Amino acid sequence: MEETIAEVGVDKKVGVVLGLWAGVIAVPLFIAGPQLLVGSVVNALLFIASSRMDKKSLLLMAVLPSSAAVGHGILFGGLTSFLVYLMPFIWVGNGLLMTIYRRVGKIKGMVGASVVKASWLFGSALLLNKLGVIPVAMVGLMGVAQLTTALIGGVGANLFEKKYGRS
Repeated sequence: MEETIAEVGVDKKVGVVLGLWAGVIAVPLFIAGPQLLVGSVVNALLFIASSRMDKKSLLLMAVLPSSAAVGHGILFGGLTSFLVYLMPFIWVGNGLLMTIYRRVGKIKGMVGASVVKASWLFGSALLLNKLGVIPVAMVGLMGVAQLTTALIGGVGANLFEKKYGRS
């Protein structure tokens, strides 16, 4: 007999938080690319989490995906080792994405959050490149690619929320 979350004593909100955390770890850990797919799914989960988690839970949500990607070591091919230097900036970018979407919501918030995240990451990568910390190839991955995956993830999250509701 299958038991529901409530039947095993797990609060629904706790189940949602744990499920989203598991998702942002599992996607970069077990899907070996392409970045368009991995990034889009992770961004969709970030958008969905922004309306379903408290602020403390969102902090971990911002950190987990890049940590899993570095742990897996294959998302950016030979450039993955440089992701370590970008991690704090990615964490901030994820936090910005979730905060803006949480406050503004829907399409306007999704587009604004995507542009802010991509701009932040591109600017951060450009600075790190100018300082000689990361190669120019990483700068390209933090620009249009980030905007594209954030927008695709945002559309996916909005479709999900339209079908299943926003809490």
